[in-house]
Amino acid sequence: MASAPILGNSLTHYFGWQSNFVFMLIYALIVGGVVYFNFTETKPLDSMPLERGGTDKVISMSRYMLILNQPTFVYHACLCMFSMSVILAYVSTAPTWLMIDLGLSSSQFTMWFAINAIINIIACIYTSKVIDKFGVKKILASAITILEVRPVKALKLATSSITN
Repeated sequence: MASAPILGNSLTHYFGWQSNFVFMLIYALIVGGVVYFNFTETKPLDSMPLERGGTDKVISMSRYMLILNQPTFVYHACLCMFSMSVILAYVSTAPTWLMIDLGLSSSQFTMWFAINAIINIIACIYTSKVIDKFGVKKILASAITILEVRPVKALKLATSSITN
């Protein structure tokens, strides 16, 4: 959501940093309510096999274990977790680096984060075209390489700036 940095900055400016968390709570409750009351199970109950013991639970551990025992699923799930950890590390450390180390104001920080969000949106739009052109395996391999190399380079840069 490209408007998140701008909205977060406005909330912080007018109501304090805690207002971001209040807003996220209210937003989550509204979206959770919409999902809970408007989305129902789409699979017909008569097509669901009975579990051992005769229950017809939609959510059961045995159903999840069928998926979790698939190496391909585990591999791709781990890639997603790895990618998410890189994003969370960036989002967690960027404010400190940009605002404290580089001395950017709150408004300048918001601008940089909004630009980052726009770049991410554009990348998401073109991802399927790039995958079609180069293939899934090549894209995954280069993404993994980037995810492995960039944090190491960032750590070296951070370490060198501390020692200098």
